[in-house]
Amino acid sequence: MSTLSCPACLYTATRTPGAPDVVVQPGGVRRASGHPSLAAWRRLHAARSGTGASVVGPCPKCGQPLLTDEAAAPHPAWTLDTPLGAFQVNETITHPDGTVLSDAEASELLEDLLRKRMVIAPFSFVLQSIFLTMGLAPILLWLVATFVALWMFTQMAQGNLYR
Repeated sequence: MSTLSCPACLYTATRTPGAPDVVVQPGGVRRASGHPSLAAWRRLHAARSGTGASVVGPCPKCGQPLLTDEAAAPHPAWTLDTPLGAFQVNETITHPDGTVLSDAEASELLEDLLRKRMVIAPFSFVLQSIFLTMGLAPILLWLVATFVALWMFTQMAQGNLYR
């Protein structure tokens, strides 16, 4: 008997040879953070390199790699959709143009292609500056008014105000 689990959606089941899977936790509510193909690649890469749990196939709820606690599970064939096309992952990793890649090359390429980039719109700086100024203006006005009032009180106390 082995345990199947999906870290992305929290689906959990137990598998006994010759029997249907028994669902322990239905899962399916959460999704992988970031790009789904990148999340799948990270799990597949960990399984291929031996640093992560073995992958037995896609999760029935979210489609991410379904992990097992069995040590000798064979690697399933997987398709990773990217802007360049579909990468095929099985015993080898095939680029959409047909080139066979090593795990290191594929990791570097997929991380670069699919990682979210921080995009900053130029107009947002103008908007942020306006709101910051509007927020700081009352504080600065209060400080100036306090300084003037204190200066006037000290001048009145010294008798210098009405000469």
